[in-house]
Amino acid sequence: MKTCLIFYLMILFQSNLRAQNFTLEGVVKDSNNYLAFSSIEVLSKKKGIIADELGRFVIEINKTDTLLVKSLGFKSKYISNFISDNIIILLEPDTFLLNTVTVIPKNQEIIKKGYTGNKAKGGYRSKPGTIIAYLIQKDNVSNSEQILKDVSIFIANDEVVNTPIRIRCMSVSTNITQPDKDMYKESIILKPNKGGKWYKIDLTNFNIKIPENGVFVCFEYFEDKPNYYTENIMVKSDGSKVKYQSYGNTLGGYWSTEPNITWHKTIGDKWFQRLEKINSEMMNVAVKYSIVY
Repeated sequence: MKTCLIFYLMILFQSNLRAQNFTLEGVVKDSNNYLAFSSIEVLSKKKGIIADELGRFVIEINKTDTLLVKSLGFKSKYISNFISDNIIILLEPDTFLLNTVTVIPKNQEIIKKGYTGNKAKGGYRSKPGTIIAYLIQKDNVSNSEQILKDVSIFIANDEVVNTPIRIRCMSVSTNITQPDKDMYKESIILKPNKGGKWYKIDLTNFNIKIPENGVFVCFEYFEDKPNYYTENIMVKSDGSKVKYQSYGNTLGGYWSTEPNITWHKTIGDKWFQRLEKINSEMMNVAVKYSIVY
């Protein structure tokens, strides 16, 4: 009798749990426009989704979940207590403190820094919602004001090379050396058309001053149309075959004994560093950049 009661309670609990799960459809916008490629994160489950070019999304959640909605240039918003399976999420513009425009004379000094190789050796694969960040530190050759002029990244010649990438610059957190807040609200979208080459992104108009603790240049992947992935077959150790999707291009990296200054963030999770070593070497993103002072 006791066993039957426990079994009945388990069935009842599972039924109630399923009843709380539902499909949420929504759109992210401000007062006038749809916010393309916003991120919707389920905080308790470390998962999420990227909205499409019209701010629309569909996600499976539980009624007890809390969503964190983010869009570049807007204040983040927490959503909970769902009373409908179809919602409109309105975000407010964020406030950005604009740097004073600096007039640079023609005899400006330009320092070229970063990776020195012609091609990357290794790299990081992407998937929707991934952000890969690289720390650019103030150069010690001059105590004067230093401005980030441009950055270059290497797109490897692997599979789908034309995945769009959004370039962001973030300040350094005061508590730990990891990305913190965006430094501008405009979207800079790189759409590579060929692999095995470098792509330069001009940042001159943003007047990004490099503070003492540095600045992060970030590369964000989001799903666009058409779907940027390939279907692959993986053969497991037992001989069985499994189909999987390989999304996007490979962002070039390099192995060295230098300190690891590359950070990663997957949607719904926190910033982290991949510190795996091969023969005492760790991988960083292959980034070239220019500093003006």
